[in-house]
Amino acid sequence: MSNLKYGNSESGMPSESDLTDKMLYQLACIFFGSSGFSENTSSLDCLIELRNKFQEAEANVLLVSLAATIRRRSESISEYEKTQIVEMGLKEVGEYCKNKDTNSNTMPLTFREACNKIIHADQLEFSYAAKFGELLPKVHLLGSQQGREWSATVDINLYIQSAWHHG
Repeated sequence: MSNLKYGNSESGMPSESDLTDKMLYQLACIFFGSSGFSENTSSLDCLIELRNKFQEAEANVLLVSLAATIRRRSESISEYEKTQIVEMGLKEVGEYCKNKDTNSNTMPLTFREACNKIIHADQLEFSYAAKFGELLPKVHLLGSQQGREWSATVDINLYIQSAWHHG
């Protein structure tokens, strides 16, 4: 039996930080558990079907929820705390292209900007391994800003690490 406490001891409710951590855990389980379904369930086709049916939708909800939660929380902290978070966390979590049509001006995608892009994306596209349809830890985002279409790629490993430091 575990002695870990979950939530605020006074109210019994999970703290916002606990909920963020739980979402990070769930997101990691979706991305890193995808291959486990293929390796361990060859005789259980129903589990593969369930994975294929729900993993994208669940990952999408978690990504948007995490991004919105973290952005909201980052607006309420001091500049000093923001500096400390940036120094502790990873600064880049992917790549961003301001003009998708020309595919020029590709630049590093910061964690903060990744949260913005996830929130405002018109479309999230997931990457799959050719073998068994396993979800890869890369998400492609498409959207538009001021009449120009942009694209971004988020590395889920780096995103989770940075989100952890923001927690």
